[in-house]
Amino acid sequence: MNKKKIIITLMAIIIVAIILLFGFYKYNRKKVYDNLVSNAEEYMALEEYDKAIAMYKQAMEYKLSDRVQKDIIEAKILNQKKKFTI
Repeated sequence: MNKKKIIITLMAIIIVAIILLFGFYKYNRKKVYDNLVSNAEEYMALEEYDKAIAMYKQAMEYKLSDRVQKDIIEAKILNQKKKFTI
């Protein structure tokens, strides 16, 4: 009976550890995604569209987003306009 309690306790600890690791992994991915989008937005404000596009594309590797896809298109359009006005 004592062995059975130990095995159940160990299994519970392993399951909790797996859940915590998965949560930490998801949290980190979201944090990186948010940072990349924030950096891209800063580059957009500075009119550094090539850098913004690169940041947005990196963000898309962490999370597919229609909004980020639209921001990439907008950055490309603004980049083209900027090239023609220089």
